[in-house]
Order: sequence, then structure tokens, then C-alpha cells
Amino acid sequence: MMLPSPAALLTSLAELPAQARLRWLARRSASFGMNVRVLGRVYLHGTGELHVGDDVELDGRAAAIDLHCQEDGVIVLGRGVRVAGGVSIEALLRIEIGDETRIGGFAKILDNNFHPLSGDRHETRPPSLPVTVGKNCSIGWRAILLPGARVGDGTELCPGVVVSRRIPANARIAGSPPRLVRPGSE
Repeated sequence: MMLPSPAALLTSLAELPAQARLRWLARRSASFGMNVRVLGRVYLHGTGELHVGDDVELDGRAAAIDLHCQEDGVIVLGRGVRVAGGVSIEALLRIEIGDETRIGGFAKILDNNFHPLSGDRHETRPPSLPVTVGKNCSIGWRAILLPGARVGDGTELCPGVVVSRRIPANARIAGSPPRLVRPGSE
């Protein structure tokens, strides 16, 4: 039997408290795949469901990662997803991130505006719209995905872009307001 190297042992010991905290906070409403890496601070809020695929990395060393799953909310992180520090994902309904997608630091993904866009802002909460991100996507730093965003496979969202609609596969979106830099395929 081969023993782990001292460096590998220290790495696994350093990750243990964060992984243990994540599992404890998630309690019964979460499922984790194999080889999930939790680095730094990752906070889970709410009683919704969290599904984390194999080989996912949540890197909250630079800034905390916040995952908000309200009572009926579901967050799905596919296989090989990488989430950088400062990211906030807030689900009242459903947010699904496809396999091998990268989410840059301080990006925000939410499926509800949490207030009406017109009229009395304290009256009622608007309906939630699911957010879906395809496989092999890249979401840039400080990008924002609003309710109803549907990002196709292989799409690149440049830093700071705000998306609220359907984006075709293999496209590149940049700027404010967002514009199509590289056309995608249907």
C-alpha cells in the first residue's frame, strides 16, 4: 500500500474543515459527487436542494462563495464545474450549471428579481424564471445572469456582461449593453 505524500496529506487536511462545514450546512437537502473540492469559505443558505457533481471545485479562498437555495429552490452544479471566489448563486426555483463550466469571481446568478420592476416594490415578489447554463461555458468576472437567462453550450460571457435572455451555443457576448462578438450556432 502506498502512503500519500506529505504535500497531498496537508492539502487534504486543509480542505477537510471546509468540506465538513459544507456537508453539515447542507444537511439532508444536498448531494455531492466524488472528488468535490471545497477551498476557503463557502456558505449555504436556505432549505432548498443542492446537487454537486463529480470533480466540482468551489474556491472561496479569495472571497466567500454564497449559495442561496430557498425552500423550493434547486441549484445543480454539473460535473467539473469551477466556481471562483465571491460568486453568489440565488435560487428560488432552479439554477442549473452544465458540466465543465467555469464561473469567474464575483459573478452573480439569480432566478428572481426579488422585487417587482414597477409599481410598489414592497408589495409582492415576482415569479421566478429558471436559469440554465450549458456545458463548457465560461462566465467572466462580475458577470450577472438574471431570471430567465439560458446560455447555450460552449458560450463565453465576458467580464461584466449582464444576461437576461437566451444566448445561442458557442457565442461570445461582451460589453454593456451586451452585444454578440462571435455568433453562435443554434
